[in-house]
Amino acid sequence: MFRSLLLACALVGAIAFVGSAAGGGTGWPHPSARDKALLASVLHGMRTDLRKVRLAQLPAYARKGRPQGTLELIATGRVSGKAYIRWTRVGWDTLLIAHAYNERCIRDADHCVAVYSGPSVGGGGAGRSRAKRPYWSARALTRVILRRFAAVGLRDTAVAFERPNAFAPIITVRTSHPRRAAHTAEGKAWVALLPTLRRHSDGVFIQMFDARGRVFYISAGSGNTGMGWCAPVLKCPGTGP
Repeated sequence: MFRSLLLACALVGAIAFVGSAAGGGTGWPHPSARDKALLASVLHGMRTDLRKVRLAQLPAYARKGRPQGTLELIATGRVSGKAYIRWTRVGWDTLLIAHAYNERCIRDADHCVAVYSGPSVGGGGAGRSRAKRPYWSARALTRVILRRFAAVGLRDTAVAFERPNAFAPIITVRTSHPRRAAHTAEGKAWVALLPTLRRHSDGVFIQMFDARGRVFYISAGSGNTGMGWCAPVLKCPGTGP
C-alpha cells in the first residue's frame, strides 16, 4: 500500500535548505546540515504515502511562545480524505517523524522541531514520543499486544511496525462484531497496553475491519497527540477525517 521513501542520501538532497545555523545559535534559524542528517536518519526505511518531508525556518506566525532556535517540520502528500486509512496514516506518519526527530535532536542535531504540519493533521506543536531505550524486540512487543487483544476476544489480530526511533506498532484487527470490538479495544486492551507502549513505542496505529473487509475504526497517536476515524454506526464523537 505504501511506497518507500528514498534512502538517507537521497533524502538529504531533497530536504529544502536555505543557509545554515551553527549549533546552539539563537534567533530563528534555517535547518543546518546536522538537522537534515538527523531527519534523513528518522525517515530511513519508513514506508509511507508522504511525498516529501522537510525542515524549514519557523514561520513568523508560529514564533510566539516558541523557543528560539527551533524549526518547523512540513510533510506533504496527495491522499484523499475519503481514503480513511491512508488519510489517517499519513497524519500519523507526520506525528511519528516530528516526535522521533525530537527524541534525538538535542544529541544529534543543532535544532529541535517546535511545530509540525502535515497533509491530514493540519498543524500543531511538536513534542516527543518519550519512548525509552533500549528497545524491546519486535517479537516480545508483538506477543504482549496479541495477548492483550486476545484477552478481550479480539483474536484475529496482526501486528507490523514502523521504526523511526523506537517501535511504532500498526495493529490490524478483524472481527464480526464491530461495535463490541471498538469498545473492548479502547476500554480494555488499550488501557492494559498503555504502560508498556509508553515505554517502548513511538506511537500506535490501530485499524479494524468487519467480516466484509470494510474499515470501521481507526485510532492513531504519538506522544500526547492523536487522531482517528470511526463509522457513523458506532456513534463516536467524530465520524470523519
